[in-house]
Amino acid sequence: MTKRSAISVMSDLFSVFGSAVAVSRAVDGRKTPSEHHLRNLGINPESFKNIRPF
Repeated sequence: MTKRSAISVMSDLFSVFGSAVAVSRAVDGRKTPSEHHLRNLGINPESFKNIRPF
């Protein structure tokens, strides 16, 4: 197992948090979030497209 620096861990944390905010804002605005942000959160963009709004 490799050791990761604290800076690397914090960078990844901010990246995931930023993606969560971006996807949340896109969904709130009834827009499609970018595939990059969805993948960063572990969401398959193709599966996300199949979700229907209520």
